[in-house]
Amino acid sequence: MEVMLRSSQLMASSVCCMKGRSLNTYTYSLLYFTRARYVSVRRTFSSTTEQRDHKQRIVVLGTGWSSLFFVKNLDLSKFDLQVVSPRNYFTFTPLLPKLVSGRISTKTCTVPFSSFVQKHRKGSFNFVHASCVNVDPHSKLVYCVSASDPNTRVNLPYDRLVIAVGAESNTFGIPGVAEHAYFMKEVEHANIIYQKIISNFEQASLPGISEEEKRRLLHLVIVGGGPTGVETTGEIAILLNKMAQSFPAVASYVKVTIVEGGQRLLGTFSLGNSQYADRVLSAKDVNILLGKQVCAVGENDCTVKDATTGETVTMPCGIVLWASGLKQLELVDKVRAHFKVQNNPRALLVDQHLALRGTGDHSIFAVGDCCKILPDKLSEHFDEVSKAIGGTTPDALLRNLKTLSWRFPQVSSNKLNPKDPAFVEFLNKLSISEKPPKEQLLELMDYIDSRYMPPFPTAQNAKQESVYLANLFNKGFNIQGTAAFNDVWKGSLASIGGNHVVGNFPHFSLNGGIKAFVLWLGVYLTMFPSGKMRFCYLGDSLVQTLYGRHLITKQHSFGK
Repeated sequence: MEVMLRSSQLMASSVCCMKGRSLNTYTYSLLYFTRARYVSVRRTFSSTTEQRDHKQRIVVLGTGWSSLFFVKNLDLSKFDLQVVSPRNYFTFTPLLPKLVSGRISTKTCTVPFSSFVQKHRKGSFNFVHASCVNVDPHSKLVYCVSASDPNTRVNLPYDRLVIAVGAESNTFGIPGVAEHAYFMKEVEHANIIYQKIISNFEQASLPGISEEEKRRLLHLVIVGGGPTGVETTGEIAILLNKMAQSFPAVASYVKVTIVEGGQRLLGTFSLGNSQYADRVLSAKDVNILLGKQVCAVGENDCTVKDATTGETVTMPCGIVLWASGLKQLELVDKVRAHFKVQNNPRALLVDQHLALRGTGDHSIFAVGDCCKILPDKLSEHFDEVSKAIGGTTPDALLRNLKTLSWRFPQVSSNKLNPKDPAFVEFLNKLSISEKPPKEQLLELMDYIDSRYMPPFPTAQNAKQESVYLANLFNKGFNIQGTAAFNDVWKGSLASIGGNHVVGNFPHFSLNGGIKAFVLWLGVYLTMFPSGKMRFCYLGDSLVQTLYGRHLITKQHSFGK
């Protein structure tokens, strides 16, 4: 039954009249903390002057990388901000592999969201501990369900909505993955895996356990040879070595396997990085399976198929850790359903200013893993482009790439390299064609549009998008006067367990050594959003080095 809290609204209105302020902040506080089955929040104003001067209501969905850095860079004195999420803390996800191995504690890679915002930003801010279940872009309402009581529903109005909900692990429809595999997206996942590893060692050490069962319990399979999978494999290999010292009777049964569908680990890094990672993991006795795909996961095993021959092998194992691929949340699909132009099933399509395509009024934006940037096409704005470059020939466009990059990110130096062999070959073929110059220009535009690569779903890009969007908001949503978003790849780092680090940068790469480790440590300490997190990380590292890992199990159900 829906209950409208009229008395609470009247009380809030009275307070607002006394204070000479808008209803918004007081109403939200009263409605949110009052136990009700259904809450509908609307904004009202006591005068036209108040309506003219009111702050825009900004609602942000999520407490991940995108949300944190958007709020951190937003001028809260200009806006009335509400952040909605079922998770009331930020997770520094690159540290999850170290949490899995017990090298750090939970507090080291988490930050309470509300306290962080209140410490770093001054202004109107409210955190709503709830899950967003749908969005009404026509009424500009966000429908939420309380994280603590599923029977309590809250509707939040907005002037601008920022969707930063991230993505979830993709099972690719493979049988048994959702039921039996362990994922690596949240702090809870990492803690459960750590406890499960210790529990399996204790189980294998019990009297009467067969050798076959010991081998199964102590065989850990990691699926996915990307940065998350490789980093986790390296950390777990070190943990299992420590565990073997504490459980010497079962040390000979320990085995770690990493499964990758491609032909090398760290496919987005340099070849040298991949080869170094292979050597480091092999030295730690990790079984590396390349060109293999997991086709089924059982309660006590997983089945691997050769991508070339189709031959399958079933491996008994105690843990399957899934670190392969992402998919969109159900909420993203619901938002997509409101707009015909949202025809990408994998992400929300946004323009070069991160505004959701189809809204028209720029009232909804999306950042991070849940979106894909699709800039305006050159070919669809031929008249505008030809006017800007002062001609209708390919040469005119090539002379004005820097000018056009303000509006079209696909021609920026980060996305288009005029010296790229494939691009040079295309231009040579175009120059000897007998087509009129205008048709050649259109063909060149189509080629450039088709070559655009949107930013990869990484923490680095999520941060860049969020800072850009916050600055756009701070400048009063001046879309026409703001340059298009251009991601800048600054390089990638991966820790392969212990002090082994690889780095892939625009002009060089690093494979191990003290320089790579110091660079990795410096970058991560800089990326930490708070001084407390830096202190905790250094403290955990020191304690672990001096006294070892805290190898205890908690009372926990490990069933999937």
